[in-house]
Amino acid sequence: VKCKLGSSTCRYVSNIKSDSSSERFIAQLHRTDPQFRMYVECYHYETRSRRVSYTDSNGNTSYRTEYYQEKVVTHRATGWIQYDHWLDCSTSVCGLGIHPIVKLELSKSYQYADELTAQEFDRQRVAFRAANDYDVHQDYSESYIIRGYEQYALCCRHGEKPCFLGCGGYFLASMLLMTWWYRRWLEVMCLHTRIRIRKRVSCSPAPVVLIPLIGAFGQQRDLVLTVRGVWRGVVRGVACCVACCAACCLAACY
Repeated sequence: VKCKLGSSTCRYVSNIKSDSSSERFIAQLHRTDPQFRMYVECYHYETRSRRVSYTDSNGNTSYRTEYYQEKVVTHRATGWIQYDHWLDCSTSVCGLGIHPIVKLELSKSYQYADELTAQEFDRQRVAFRAANDYDVHQDYSESYIIRGYEQYALCCRHGEKPCFLGCGGYFLASMLLMTWWYRRWLEVMCLHTRIRIRKRVSCSPAPVVLIPLIGAFGQQRDLVLTVRGVWRGVVRGVACCVACCAACCLAACY
């Protein structure tokens, strides 16, 4: 019987949202900038000894010295990869309130805008590891972070849910050894959809035509305000071009 606090079913029923709340949740993920956290741990091994007891074939207890290797951590460091701009390329979602219950399974990924960005990311990784190389061994790990991201969510229309849909019903089914039936019941009721949260990052200056869709590093973007600002700039640019053309035509006539 599959009954785990970390199982996907448990994570679904512990994160129930209404359709409007689900759409705000996904929209917030679309607006959130990606972060890349680097972590290193430097260490070495030391030989230690200890006295252990053992019983021989005659039943006598004796002691012996046992040697073992122990890991000694001497340095830890955390850093962040820096970039210039990002573009949201995530799955668009709408109409979550059409079906009574929808399973939202999210995944996150990122891609480099160009080869220059990939090289810059690798350069920062190498530089970070070299600047924190303080011992014989070094472990490196990297985390891709989108604030507020959750892998599983359950969307209920208008926030209305069946009586046994929730952590209480799931744990009750677990105690009664009916977890498999609970999962089947949930699957029959739900519509399953997958949402990909994907970001494209760039270490190059952003083209003007992409400004409405690109946010600066470390800042959340307001798409409406950004589009308004861009269109104002476009209108001003067109007006300036028209004025210049008119001036040139008048000068040519004279």
